[in-house]
Amino acid sequence: MTADPITAILDQLAAHAEKLDRLDAVAELAARLDAQLAAMSDASSRSPAPARRWWKLDGPDRDNAIATLRNWVDQVYRPGYGQLAAGLAPCWDQHPLCLYAVDILAELWSVLDLTGKRTPALLPAQAEY
Repeated sequence: MTADPITAILDQLAAHAEKLDRLDAVAELAARLDAQLAAMSDASSRSPAPARRWWKLDGPDRDNAIATLRNWVDQVYRPGYGQLAAGLAPCWDQHPLCLYAVDILAELWSVLDLTGKRTPALLPAQAEY
């Protein structure tokens, strides 16, 4: 402690200014984190549909589920995925393994591409898909 009260006050003010700068930096980081979390929340607002239990579906329920997938294949997959989609044989809907695979592809697509807003967190997931 110095004998001069003015110097002591200035030292205390400088110490408080440093603390305020650190608090401002923390507040800025918190605001950025809140913005990122909000963006991620907006991007992932579409939840996948419940998994279809293909082994249990029969009759009209199975026909409706397959029709939904056929529509997705015809409207999204074949036009948008070119050579990759060309490998899907016309009889795909008659094979249980294909039903599972196409069902998963369609749900992944809808969650990743129907979000409305692409965020930095969403982009790698779309690329992996």
